Amino acid sequence: MPSYKWNVEVDREQHLVEYSISWITAAGEIKIDGEVIDWWGISAAVSEKEFPIGSGNAQIRFPGRIARKPELVVDGQVVPLS
Repeated sequence: MPSYKWNVEVDREQHLVEYSISWITAAGEIKIDGEVIDWWGISAAVSEKEFPIGSGNAQIRFPGRIARKPELVVDGQVVPLS
């Protein structure tokens, strides 16, 4: 299962966001600082997941169908992969 990681600062605190997904079943999970905050089983498609982080809003999204690398967007800003 591919895993992606981002280091992001929200509310002057550093956080590690991790996203794992199975390309076969689309089952996956999102962790913040090692704690699972969202998970899902077999799914037809996952194109975007929204969640809070500190006082901010975040989403993991797929910008294109071919690239398939997710982006983390926190309060409207794209965060680079770690």
